[in-house]
Amino acid sequence: MIASTTPAVAVTGYGVVTPHGLGIDPLWSNLLKRQTCIANDTGTGIIDQDILEQLKYSLPKDDGESASCGREKSLLMALYAIQQSMLHAGWTSLNSDDGLIFATTTGYIASWENELLGFLSGSRREDSFQEAFRREPLGTMLADICNGLNFCGHNLLITTACSSSAQAIAIASDWIRLGKVKRCLVGGCETLSMLTSQGFDCFKLLTRELARPFDKKRSGINLAEGAAFICLENESTIVDRQRIQARILGGGIASDAYHMTAPHPEGLGIYNAMKIALNDASIDKSEIDFIHAHGTGSYHNDLSEGLAIQRLFGEHSPPVYSTKPIHGHTLAACGVIESIICIKTLTEQILPTNIGLKDRDEKLKINLPLEHESVALKKPIKFILKSSLGFGGSNAAIVLGGIS
Repeated sequence: MIASTTPAVAVTGYGVVTPHGLGIDPLWSNLLKRQTCIANDTGTGIIDQDILEQLKYSLPKDDGESASCGREKSLLMALYAIQQSMLHAGWTSLNSDDGLIFATTTGYIASWENELLGFLSGSRREDSFQEAFRREPLGTMLADICNGLNFCGHNLLITTACSSSAQAIAIASDWIRLGKVKRCLVGGCETLSMLTSQGFDCFKLLTRELARPFDKKRSGINLAEGAAFICLENESTIVDRQRIQARILGGGIASDAYHMTAPHPEGLGIYNAMKIALNDASIDKSEIDFIHAHGTGSYHNDLSEGLAIQRLFGEHSPPVYSTKPIHGHTLAACGVIESIICIKTLTEQILPTNIGLKDRDEKLKINLPLEHESVALKKPIKFILKSSLGFGGSNAAIVLGGIS
C-alpha cells in the first residue's frame, strides 16, 4: 500500500432494510445460510406487510405517523435505515456542517403511479391524482428526509440508475477528505412499481428463476426493494476508535459513453472506475483480497463487468462474488447495501458464496468460485473492491478497508 496524505474516511455506523427483515443481522444470517428472499412465483424480493408494521413500530411516533399517512413504505424504510445507522454511529443529530447524500431512481413512485393508473381508468378523481403527482419529483423524498431530520446542511440527490448509491459513497468521501463537511450520511432507497418492473421486462432482463450471476446459463435479474444508509466521518477526528467499522479508501466514477441501457461490451466505463478507485485509494491491484461485483445475472452486464475485471487484474483476479441472489437487485440502493455486506466481510472475515454459480461462463477468465466450492482464507481480508454499473453507462467503484 502506497502512503497517502489524504485523510481516511471511516464508516462508523450503518442501517439496512431488506426483504429479509430489519437490520444487518437477518440479511447476514441468510447470506451465510444461502437463503434468498426472492419469491419463486414472481422472481422479486418485496418488503412485506409484517416488515412494514415493524418499521412503523420501530420509528419514533411522529415520524411513523407522518410516514404512514400515505407517504409510502419508501420513506418508512429510509427513516429506519437512517435511525439505525446514526444510532450505530453514536450520532444524536445532523449539524449544519454535516452532509447528506441520498440515492434513488423511484422515490415515491408507488403512490403516484397508483393514482395515475386510477385516473386513467376513471376510478380516481383528477384532483386526487394531481395531489399525488406533485410528489413525483425524486427530490421530494430527499426534501422530506431533510425536513424529518431538521437538516439544513450540504445535501445532494444522486439518480444515476443502479450505480447511484455507490457514486454517493465516492462523492461523500471526497466531501469529507476535502473538508467540505465533517461527517456525511449516505444512503439509498427503492421500492418496486409496475413501471419499474415492466420497464425492465421490456428489455427482456428479468427472470422468475433465481438469478445466477456469471453462470453460463444465467437468465436474468431479480428486482427487489431495500434501503440502506451509512455514516461516514474523517477518521482523524474520531476519539473513540472502537466506533470505526471500516474505511472508505477510494472511489472512482466513469461513464461508458456508449448506449442508453446496454453496458460497454468490453466494460470500458467500469474498468476506468475501478482503476480510478484503486489510484484514489493508493492501493495496488495485487492487494485487493475480494471483489464484490455488481453481478446482476443479466447476460450483457455480467460479460461487460467480467471482461473489465479480467482486463484490470488478468486471469488471476481476486475471488469475485455477487450477493444479489440473496437480497435481489435493489437498483439505486444496491451500492450501499452491498458495501455494508463488504463491511461485514471485513469484520467477520467470512467470504460470501456465489449462489447459483454452477457452470462458469467460459468467456470470463477470472476467479469465480462456484457455489459448492468452499474458499479457504489463506490470508486476512484487508481490502475489498466494490463495483457498480448503471443504465446509461454510469459506473462507480469504491475500495473498502478493514480497521487493522
